[in-house]
Amino acid sequence: MVLYENNDDIYDNPATEAVINFLSWAYLNHSIIINERFLFALMVIFYYLATYQLITEALQLQYRGFKKYFGEIFNIVDMVSIMLSVSVMSMMLRNFNFPDGFGSVEEIDMRTTVGISFSIFLLWIELIFYLRPIPGIGNYIYYVIIIFKTIFPFFLFMLIVMIAFAHTMFVLLRNPVQIKTKDSTFSGTATNSLTNETLNVEFKSDFDPTSGDNPFTSFSQAIVATYFWLSGDMVQRDEFDNWVVDAFTLIASIVLVVVLQNMLIAFMSGVYENAETKGRQTLLRHQANHIADYEALHHIHFWGHEHQGAIHEELEAKSTFMKQIYKKKCFDERSIMKYNDCFKSEIKEISIIKNKLNDKIERLNKKIHDPKKGTDDEIKNEIKEFDNIIIKKLEN
Repeated sequence: MVLYENNDDIYDNPATEAVINFLSWAYLNHSIIINERFLFALMVIFYYLATYQLITEALQLQYRGFKKYFGEIFNIVDMVSIMLSVSVMSMMLRNFNFPDGFGSVEEIDMRTTVGISFSIFLLWIELIFYLRPIPGIGNYIYYVIIIFKTIFPFFLFMLIVMIAFAHTMFVLLRNPVQIKTKDSTFSGTATNSLTNETLNVEFKSDFDPTSGDNPFTSFSQAIVATYFWLSGDMVQRDEFDNWVVDAFTLIASIVLVVVLQNMLIAFMSGVYENAETKGRQTLLRHQANHIADYEALHHIHFWGHEHQGAIHEELEAKSTFMKQIYKKKCFDERSIMKYNDCFKSEIKEISIIKNKLNDKIERLNKKIHDPKKGTDDEIKNEIKEFDNIIIKKLEN
């Protein structure tokens, strides 16, 4: 019946919901698929894996620190998904009996159903995040994260604008006593197949502005209704007949739909180009972080392993000839050690040359200013001797 039905008529029957709820828990019963022992073994494996994952996350938190650990969305999703799954499983264990499993359950708790749905959703998100070290898939995960981080301030701006319109419509339509509603009427004809009688059918909408039909009776529902304006679902325009409602709807359609939504699309297109260039670098950085986290964690070994030593020990044993060459031959003639040994002699030699140069300069100056005490040849010889002293010093 479920496979061959083409409409939703069978789901309008209240008995269908009762059967589905019963079979949902019956599939956890040993009489359908598995026995209670296998189900109990699955629970033990679940708690073992959850405990192992919690210990791993705790070691990462200790190694990386509180701020750096919770600064990444991956770690937050890991921690929340584990804690929520363990909590939901613990709630389900209250209804587990070893003789018949979950066979004694008569009605599903709505909180348990909601918890299971959220835990499944987070576990799927965590599975997607576990694929991020793979280059082909991880690049697109990082694209989404980079784009979301970049446009997050713009999302906040859009949220503030939507809250502003939602607050406006909440004040205007939460108790619309003086605002008329549109009476939508649908008419048609129907023929009775038994008597061939033609019937004129007329339907009139039963919209109650003070009930849940009006989404602007509460502020939270008003925010949700304002968000759906982006997709063209404007309830206030279809149900209320007032020029103020039409004016606010026109302003909201221009600001939210025409301007901000197109700005968001254009902004995301520009951010995608930058995210594509940073995707590979982000992938390599996260791969390196995974390796560093694995090496930093305390690994548990069930038996001892041999000490392999440092990775450079074999290299040192094979390259001893380099040490011998370094001892026999000096590769730096102007070593700082040589300067330290001859430091005093170098200073003394420089002082002697300095004194000689001063004497030569003084004698040359006197002969230049007093032509009687020297001839041109003597001056040239003095200059030549002075140049030779400078050249000799530069060569040394």
